[in-house]
Amino acid sequence: MVPCYPGARSRALLPMLLVTGALTVAPLIKAATPELVVADPLGITAFDLYENGLIWWDAPGRCTGEMPHEATVRVMATLGGGTVNLARDCAMLEGDYTRVVRDEAYIYFFSGLQLHRKALNALERDPSQVLVTTNLNPTLPAAQSCAVLELAESQLYWPRRGSSYTTIYRMPSDGSSAPDQLVRITNTNDVSKLQRFILTDPDAGSAESLAVLFSDGRLYRVLLTSPTATLYLAGGVADFAVHRRRLLTGTTTYLYAAIGKSASDMQPETPAGGLLRINAYTGDATTIYTASGNNQVLSVAVDPSEFVTPIGSDPHYLYLAEAIMSCGELFCDETDRVIKRHTTPGSTTGWEQIVTTGGGGNLRLDKDWLYYVAGNMIRRISRDAPAQELDFVA
Repeated sequence: MVPCYPGARSRALLPMLLVTGALTVAPLIKAATPELVVADPLGITAFDLYENGLIWWDAPGRCTGEMPHEATVRVMATLGGGTVNLARDCAMLEGDYTRVVRDEAYIYFFSGLQLHRKALNALERDPSQVLVTTNLNPTLPAAQSCAVLELAESQLYWPRRGSSYTTIYRMPSDGSSAPDQLVRITNTNDVSKLQRFILTDPDAGSAESLAVLFSDGRLYRVLLTSPTATLYLAGGVADFAVHRRRLLTGTTTYLYAAIGKSASDMQPETPAGGLLRINAYTGDATTIYTASGNNQVLSVAVDPSEFVTPIGSDPHYLYLAEAIMSCGELFCDETDRVIKRHTTPGSTTGWEQIVTTGGGGNLRLDKDWLYYVAGNMIRRISRDAPAQELDFVA
C-alpha cells in the first residue's frame, strides 16, 4: 500500500525560477504545460490547498536511529507569495501516515502522541501548543506514532488504533469540549486518509459521513447518523475523492477510488490498477478505467459537485495519476508517472492524457488548476489543458 499523498520523481525542466531563501518559487502564469509552483529542498511529502494558498509538509520526523530527520511544515498564504516556515522538529509527524490541517488561525498536527496546534503568525522556533484531549491522555496510544487529521466545520477528526479495532474521534478545534467517539471499525492498520463529507442520495436524503481509507487498501463509508451502518466499499485502494452529481430527479454521492500499489509493494503478477466509481450510499461499484500492463493508479481528484440540467452543464473533470511500472522476474520499478483526464461521471473510453512524463501524486483541484507533488516540487497544469493523447481508450 502506498503511503497517503505519494510523490514521484520529476523529469520536467523548471522554467523561470525565483529564489526565496532556501525555497524556489516560480511566477504563476497560466500555461497548457505543467509549471512549477514551489520547490522545497527539505522535501515535500504532501500538501493541501487552503483558500488561495497552500500548506505543505515533509515527514516523518525521526529523532533517533541512523537517519534522524526534522519534519517541516510550511504555509503560503497566497499562491506565488511569500512562504512562512512555520514548524521544524524531529519530534513531530513521526509516522508514515500523517496529515497537517489548518484554519484561519492555526495549523494542527501530532507530536509525541499528542494533538498540537500552532498559530500561523508564530515563528518557526516558537513551541507549539498542546491541545488537550480530555479522557485521551495522550491523544494516541503508544503503539501509534502519528495519525492523519481531518478538519471540517471547526471539528477535528482522527483515528486511534486499538488491539481489535480503530476508533474515529471528533473534537472542536478550539478544544472547548472532550473528544467524542464516533465509530469503531474492525481494522487495526494505520488510516492513510480520512474525509468528512455530506452524503446525499435520493433514497437516503442527506447524512454527515466519513470516508476512511486504511493502509491495507480497505475503504469504508461511515454514516455518522448511524455508525453501525458502516459499509466496506473496496480493497486495493490507494486514494479516493468525493463527488456529488445533482440531477433534476435527485442527487447522488460517489467516491472515486484509485486502485493501485507502489512499486515496493508489487510483484510481477500484481494485476493492473484502475479507477472505480462507487455509489457512496449503496456501495455499488463500476470500473471506469483499467491501466495497461503492470501500471498502477495511485491518486485521483474530481470536481466536488456538479448540477446537470436537461440542457447540459459546464464541463466538470475527473483526473487520475498512473504510475508506469516496469517489472522483471522478481521486482517492479516505477519509471514514470502520467496524468489523465475525463469529464464526469467518467467511462471506460474517452480518457485524455494531459501530462505525459514527470507527473506526480497528491492530486488537488481548484477552479483553474490541477496541482500535484513531484519529488520535492508542487507543480500544476491548467484544468482544461489540451490533451496530449486524444480520445485515449482505457
